[in-house]
Amino acid sequence: MPVTFDFDQSELFGPIYRKGREEGHREFFTRQLSARFGDLPGWVYDRLQVATDPELEDLGIRLLTADSLESLFAR
Repeated sequence: MPVTFDFDQSELFGPIYRKGREEGHREFFTRQLSARFGDLPGWVYDRLQVATDPELEDLGIRLLTADSLESLFAR
């Protein structure tokens, strides 16, 4: 019988797992921004460091139609 373990729901490992997942999303999104807009100004890194996972997902969708970094982060 296979044993399954949900890291996301674990009291011990859950916070570490979620933090790692969020950092991965942040790093991937930063790479997408760099590919689209080139070198990123410091304020973008500052904004991304405090963005939550749902905010990063929202930014990822808005990136598809944004014409500038300013318009992407206008909200």
